[in-house]
Amino acid sequence: MFKTLKRALATATTAALLATNAGVALAQTFKDVSTDAWYYDYVEQLVDDGVVDAGNNFRPNDSLNRAEMAKLVVTAVDGLADYEAPATPTFDDVPANAWYYDYVEAAVQLGIVAGYTDARGNLTGKFGPSDTLNRAAATKILVNAFSVETTLSPASAFSDVKSGAWFYDYVVTAYNQSILDGYANGMFGPADVVTRAQVAKLMVNAQDPMEREAGEGEGEGEGVSPAPASGALEVSLNDSTAASSTLPISASSVKLASFDFTAADDDVSISNIVVTRGGVGRAGDWNALYLYEGAKRLTTGRSINADTNTTTFADAKRST
Repeated sequence: MFKTLKRALATATTAALLATNAGVALAQTFKDVSTDAWYYDYVEQLVDDGVVDAGNNFRPNDSLNRAEMAKLVVTAVDGLADYEAPATPTFDDVPANAWYYDYVEAAVQLGIVAGYTDARGNLTGKFGPSDTLNRAAATKILVNAFSVETTLSPASAFSDVKSGAWFYDYVVTAYNQSILDGYANGMFGPADVVTRAQVAKLMVNAQDPMEREAGEGEGEGEGVSPAPASGALEVSLNDSTAASSTLPISASSVKLASFDFTAADDDVSISNIVVTRGGVGRAGDWNALYLYEGAKRLTTGRSINADTNTTTFADAKRST
């Protein structure tokens, strides 16, 4: 059904564009998705297919968490049609009364997700529903969801997607099957937070993969790679940070570290903080990580990704 819709949309779009000179405008479902945006067709197709609901705003540049992605992808594959809730939850952090419970459990039953693993590859029993999704993880989920045939020849077209990376097969397959094109600068940005616009493109293309021909022209890409900050920001440990040797082996509500952020000259806006776990132990040893400003909590809880040993706080927008 989706393939037919895609071809029909492409035809309708061409006709509408040709008719624009005669004063006919393209329909615009969302106020913040203009008809000339690179992601317009993809977003509109998701609306037509019932994957996303029409409304005032789509928020194309917003990030997605893992629970939201589970809902989108299960809706796209009609996974709840034959879904039966399990007797007990699969994940410790996905309770049966959560709004996303059925979607996450359906994604498990469909083999789309399996949850986090530790350094040894063992399942931790955690899903991390509130964890912000990056481009590598989103690509893996979509390749799995639509059973895209693994295609590893030619090898990676991106210098930041190297053989041996856990996401290598998924990203190379997605590129070779014309699901994604990467950034205009030739990078893929696996650790970059994936946006709703980017997910729209990947989801539409993943349902109708087409092997990329040698020398085939590139698509419109997935937008502009996040530019590095131009302002000077000084970061230092606050004097209140406890020595690592004094941290308890097992406890909750433990302050791990305090940092001072100081803008050296002009104001600097902080919108994305990546925390990397190092040393011995398992990724699953740390969970429910939060950012605070004094006594005020800035973010929802995060878990450490067992594959990358990182977690990203992408909604902690602050200026200094």
